[in-house]
Amino acid sequence: NIMKNITSMLKEGGILVITFLKDAEYYKIGDKVFPAVSIRETDVEGTLEQLNFDISSLYIRSIPADVIDENAEGYEGYKGMMFVKAKKLSSKHE
Repeated sequence: NIMKNITSMLKEGGILVITFLKDAEYYKIGDKVFPAVSIRETDVEGTLEQLNFDISSLYIRSIPADVIDENAEGYEGYKGMMFVKAKKLSSKHE
C-alpha cells in the first residue's frame, strides 16, 4: 500500500501534507497521457483513519479542475485537486 509506506515515515504527532488528483481517470503532461486512480475525499478520510491519523485534525481542501466535463475540449482527465493535512496519532491509539 503506497499510503502505508508514505505515512510510515512520519513520527507520532507528525503532520502529513499531500495532494491528490480528484476523480482522475488519467492526467496529461504535454501530449503524454498517464494512468491515474480515482480518489475522493471519503477515500482519503477512510484510508488515513485506518493508518492511525487523527480524523478530527484532518483538513481537505478541494478545488475543481478548469474543465470538469469529460466530453469538453480541454478536459485533462481529472475533476480537481485535493490538498490534505492530517496529524498522525501515537501508536497507543492503534
